[in-house]
Amino acid sequence: MARALAGNALGAVALALLGAPGCVLVLGNDYEVSSAGSGPQVVASVPANGDTQGAIQPYIEIRFDRPLNPLQATGHVRVTTVAGTFFAETVACPGVSDPTCLRAGYPPEVLDANGTKVESAVDVTVTLDAGLPGADGSVNETDTVLGYRTFEYDPSFYDDTNTASYNLGGIAYVPMVQSLYYLVPGPAVNAPSLRRLPLDASLAPTAAEWITVADLSNYGTGSYAYGLDYTGSILNIAAGDWNLLLGNEVQGDGTLTASLYLTQPTLPPPDDVLELLSGSTVLGGSQVLFSHSCCTDLTGVLRYDAFGTPGAQWSVFLTKDKMGNPDAFAAWATEVPEPTVYVVGDTAIYKVLPDGTIVNQQEIPLFTSFEPVQMRTDSAGRLYFAYSDVLSVFDTAGSNGFTELAHRTLLSATRFDLLEDGPTVHVFYGAVDGEAMLGEQIFYW
Repeated sequence: MARALAGNALGAVALALLGAPGCVLVLGNDYEVSSAGSGPQVVASVPANGDTQGAIQPYIEIRFDRPLNPLQATGHVRVTTVAGTFFAETVACPGVSDPTCLRAGYPPEVLDANGTKVESAVDVTVTLDAGLPGADGSVNETDTVLGYRTFEYDPSFYDDTNTASYNLGGIAYVPMVQSLYYLVPGPAVNAPSLRRLPLDASLAPTAAEWITVADLSNYGTGSYAYGLDYTGSILNIAAGDWNLLLGNEVQGDGTLTASLYLTQPTLPPPDDVLELLSGSTVLGGSQVLFSHSCCTDLTGVLRYDAFGTPGAQWSVFLTKDKMGNPDAFAAWATEVPEPTVYVVGDTAIYKVLPDGTIVNQQEIPLFTSFEPVQMRTDSAGRLYFAYSDVLSVFDTAGSNGFTELAHRTLLSATRFDLLEDGPTVHVFYGAVDGEAMLGEQIFYW
């Protein structure tokens, strides 16, 4: 696990996959790659030249100032890592009708053991030799060299598969005890169980232990819970199989107090259930919880005011007709930099004020119904959004859509939480319903 890389900001080129639907490459002012001669000149690339947190995809996509013939590019593109120097396979960029875009695929020698991605913190150099021709036959007098370093990640940060193999639920980081908590099927029959993984001073894992959730010991015949969030000093568990929402305070030794609340929705059907992929989050001192679901026909995002007026009440916070009537939705709330709720539907993420007013939204055409998603925010207000094997980070300021600050693929982070260490953000992640194998990604802002 690499941790030594000094903090660096992303390069001036905004990350966006050239071949992804709806993505546009935005250039900064310091993208200076050129070759002597009258041949094809590089305009942009993903990963970008000089990027210190480059994507781990097994290829680079390069855009030139003129059309190229991918077949004529064969033998003119080389990739170099610590493994050596090898020829790349050149094809037209998939998904776009742009003859100026060339994809150079990396050979197995420079990829991980599975042959699917470049490993963590690897320096990659891509050389376009001077003879690389444009479609018009023009060539250069000197080679063009691009270089980047892949972002830091560890897919096996902590392996708990021997204890709890499949059906990983939620993940939450609790700073007061510097520990990760995660939900897994437990040793008791029909009982969800919570694991605590303390981190040492260097943020390396020690050994996980079982944490008792006594409140659930006498409920139902379900198997496990999915929703787990830590906000406002409370660890919240949404046990979908039991249709329960409960909140516990974490004590100094990492154990839990008895639940401050243990509740089921008290609303008319269909809003009287918390479905299997449920979760919750607390919005500041008002202790308002927003449940989310993937698999039931709720009328909207539910709210539970745990510490408001006497006799806590359930209500519908945001009806789904305001989100284009999605089949599925999820929510996350934050106090930083101001109280905000994020709700994701089938095709968009909505930024919502606590009174239910939608102030901004971002289309997400790759999201599909019933696909597990997760959202978190850091202290700078950046929104981290994960689905499938994609983790995107957005600046949500303004009212004309979000700005994507990072776009990482090939690591399934459908359950994750953040640990901030100054400008460094550690993302501890796992795949919902997957093995109890926790990974780590690092962002340097």
